[in-house]
Amino acid sequence: MRELSTILIRNIFHMLCYAFKILRQKNYQEIAVEDFAHVQDMLAAILARGIAQQLKQGLYRSYINLDEQSNTLRGKINLYHTRQLQKRRIRQFDCIHDEFSPDNQLNQILKAACMGLIRHPDVSEKQKSALRRIVPFFSGISDIDLASVPWNRLQYHRNNRNYEMLMNICYMAWKSLLPSASQGTTKFSLFDEESFPRLYEKFILEYYRQHFPMLHANDKAIGWDIPEETDPAMIRLLPGMHSDITLRHHGLTLIIDAKFYQHAVASYMDRQMLHSANLYQIFTYVKNEDKAKTGNVSGMLLYARTTEEAEPFLSVKMGGNQIDVRSLDLNRSFKEIASTLDEIAFGCFGPSIKRIA
Repeated sequence: MRELSTILIRNIFHMLCYAFKILRQKNYQEIAVEDFAHVQDMLAAILARGIAQQLKQGLYRSYINLDEQSNTLRGKINLYHTRQLQKRRIRQFDCIHDEFSPDNQLNQILKAACMGLIRHPDVSEKQKSALRRIVPFFSGISDIDLASVPWNRLQYHRNNRNYEMLMNICYMAWKSLLPSASQGTTKFSLFDEESFPRLYEKFILEYYRQHFPMLHANDKAIGWDIPEETDPAMIRLLPGMHSDITLRHHGLTLIIDAKFYQHAVASYMDRQMLHSANLYQIFTYVKNEDKAKTGNVSGMLLYARTTEEAEPFLSVKMGGNQIDVRSLDLNRSFKEIASTLDEIAFGCFGPSIKRIA
């Protein structure tokens, strides 16, 4: 895959700003206008500023369980291990106690991500220097292998909510540090299975929430259009349906399914076609949401376009409902990307809606 353009890298930063409001703060503003040759360099810049800001507030601390030898009683005594010490004529207690410490998993992840980016050849010396200034603050933090981190089970609450953005940046950095299976070299892949497709969805959702609040953008569950008397045991067998983005205004509904693939169209017998599963999916969402069969529910597949020349487009009525397929070219300026999203909203709900700056 060819190198990512500086425009695309800058747009990734804009997408992150919508997904994580904390990136709109003043200390991140210069990143928005900086030109990065590699996405790892941009992630290092965000991480360096984010951690520096967190250090001013203090690293997140949590209670961790420690089992250590001590001359004084502390916490609970491990009787078995203490007796073993006595047999060896060691006059100490084996104590189990909790300690309020910064040496927790979140800070271990920050340290590991920093070290990985410092070693990466595509990170500029400017960003490496910024990260090196941070690393000494993690001298008491244990090392961790990022491959062992249960990324989807990390928990955030009031005391560590600023870490959510940092953990997502660490995850993207880790994915970018993995070796390419085809070339055996470290190379960033924009099309991994989780981080960027999820970022793309989150960006579109938050864009409409910020600029078109009257559309009540949300990612909602869609119920199956089945009779109320259906056996509950049968209902439990049905797979769940959950839209990426649902927009509503004055009785009209638009369901957007955001798709982030390396290839938006498939080739079959020298003919290019849309991915059938995607089209079946959006059609199913629309028909089950439009339970009253009013035709006021529309569906759209919105593909992210990056390096592929083919631009999927479709606009048809299916079973009385409008189904569209569009693409969002992430290699254009962010102003043009925003204009496309605005055009989608106005096209479905009319000029009566107002865009909030």
